[in-house]
Amino acid sequence: MIESTIIERFEEVRMDNNLSKNAFCGKAGINSSNYTKKIKGDIVITEKDIGGVCKAFGVSPNWLRTGEGEKYLALNRDENVLNIKGEIINLARQLTKNKELMAQLALENENLMSQLSALYTQLDKHQM
Repeated sequence: MIESTIIERFEEVRMDNNLSKNAFCGKAGINSSNYTKKIKGDIVITEKDIGGVCKAFGVSPNWLRTGEGEKYLALNRDENVLNIKGEIINLARQLTKNKELMAQLALENENLMSQLSALYTQLDKHQM
């Protein structure tokens, strides 16, 4: 079995949570401009980085450092409820953004149809 590096484990946690690098860094309190350098090995991952990931994502510090043991710590009922509540809030925000985008597209479509109708009317006048 090939042993993963701490960098690969950071990325594994990020991918488990379907997050962009910026979103992952934001939740974990990591400077996003340095994250790519950390992944490449140009900058060392700090204890602060490890602590931020563990706290934000419920990851075992031992697993994150060594790859041994369980990846995620067992959450109690209250923590699970808070996580689910947060996910629902995020989904509601995304739904609101999607509704706003659809309304904007509908308005743009209506404007385009109006412009096309006016253009057809002008063409009809010139053809007569």
